[in-house]
Amino acid sequence: MTSALRAMDRPRFVDWAFGHYLNIAPPSFVSASGPTPARPRAAVAAA
Repeated sequence: MTSALRAMDRPRFVDWAFGHYLNIAPPSFVSASGPTPARPRAAVAAA
């Protein structure tokens, strides 16, 4: 596990991982109005 953590500490890996994340969920993926409020658990269970 130590070698895996050491590999993740490299800027090349960080750049790749962040770029991969942005390809999956670009900033435009987020709505301009912000997150929608969570429904109470009782409402979710009744649905």
